[in-house]
Amino acid sequence: MKLSRSRELEAERNTENKDLSRTLLIVKPDATERNLIGHIINRLERAQFRVVEMKMVRLSADDARRFYAVHEGKPFAFRKFFLN
Repeated sequence: MKLSRSRELEAERNTENKDLSRTLLIVKPDATERNLIGHIINRLERAQFRVVEMKMVRLSADDARRFYAVHEGKPFAFRKFFLN
């Protein structure tokens, strides 16, 4: 899901720079299993984010390893949530 803040978008419209600031949001599988996606989107929209694109994808273990390869050796818990 890609998000951008409404205020930032409005400011961008008022300037000659047309680049948009975007954020990638990844919802962990446990939140998906607990049917929390709607609640998460609601919180983001209340925080003035605007959903501009959304896609649901189930990564294979190999895809997840490739996606998170840049973080190999860092103290993150990605594998705990995405590789089990």
